[in-house]
Amino acid sequence: MKKLVLLLALGIIAFSAQAQKKPLDHSVYDKWKSVGGFNMTKDAKYTAFYINEQEGDNTLAITDLTTLKVKTIPRGSSVKVTKEGKYAVFTIKPFAEDIKAAKRKKKKPEDMPKDTLGIYEFKTGSLKKIPYLKSLRISKDADKYFAFQTTPPADTSKAKKAVKKDKDEGTDMFVYDLLKGSIDTIKYVTDFDFDKKGEYLYYISKPNSKDS
Repeated sequence: MKKLVLLLALGIIAFSAQAQKKPLDHSVYDKWKSVGGFNMTKDAKYTAFYINEQEGDNTLAITDLTTLKVKTIPRGSSVKVTKEGKYAVFTIKPFAEDIKAAKRKKKKPEDMPKDTLGIYEFKTGSLKKIPYLKSLRISKDADKYFAFQTTPPADTSKAKKAVKKDKDEGTDMFVYDLLKGSIDTIKYVTDFDFDKKGEYLYYISKPNSKDS
């Protein structure tokens, strides 16, 4: 009799637990997360990886493997850890909802929400952001430099009449020196890239036809 009561009790518990389980549908799938894009510094002190959402904004997680402290950067993407492990360079995506809203309004590509450039220093935990990122180039064995371009909003001030841009005219390219934290500017660049070791930067320049 006791065995029968026990079996009935177990059956009721199992049925109750089964009844409380939520069916697997899109409302459940959308909350699942995954990790990927692992980067680790050469000295194995820090790692960077993505926490990916099925729907919504992803997160970049930077972990100090000595203290196990985690720095999370909302919407961080395309991370690259420099060769000597001093910096992580990455993009910060716009909010997913902002992108969807812009697409619904059928905004032109130049009016869509823009990425932001992120530069994180592992030792100090400092994070520098540069908005309106257009393109970013960093070599496989980068340690000292990377280069990028931005698309800031047009200057609508009437203080000085701007020279009309040519259709295929290049824009400013910025070369960031990680050791000094300084930036050099090369004008009218249409395309650029580094060699594998990051020692040489190649670029194509197309100036304005009216520029002397």
